[in-house]
Amino acid sequence: MPESENAQSALSDILVRLKAKREQLAKEFENRLAQTDAEIQAVSTTLRLLKNGHEATGTLATKSLLIPASVFVGKTQRAALAEIAKRNGGIVKVGEARRILIDAGVIRDAKNTWGLLYTTMSRSPEFEKSGRGQFMLVDKSV
Repeated sequence: MPESENAQSALSDILVRLKAKREQLAKEFENRLAQTDAEIQAVSTTLRLLKNGHEATGTLATKSLLIPASVFVGKTQRAALAEIAKRNGGIVKVGEARRILIDAGVIRDAKNTWGLLYTTMSRSPEFEKSGRGQFMLVDKSV
């Protein structure tokens, strides 16, 4: 019987060590998960700020275009799009114009906003399609 007691004692010791190892791994895993969650939150916040594309000063911004919101006050969508084109060398990208006009309060953010602006420019004699989602302001002097 003493051999049986020794075997039970040895197995109990192994079981205690394995449970301690499991607890340590669980804590390590939880720490890694918490760190990864924090990184995900930081990147999500950065991405959201970049998508908004504006600063707290009231200036609307895209990659290379800064337009004060006051420029669009009282203008129609077409006139606002023409103003964006004039300030951007005669070129308007629908996605950028969408973000600028939503931030300025000229239009509301909806599912069809991109299509609305695309249709407005494609039907307007002031604009000519120059690429995918991009329009040029037509020179009226011709």
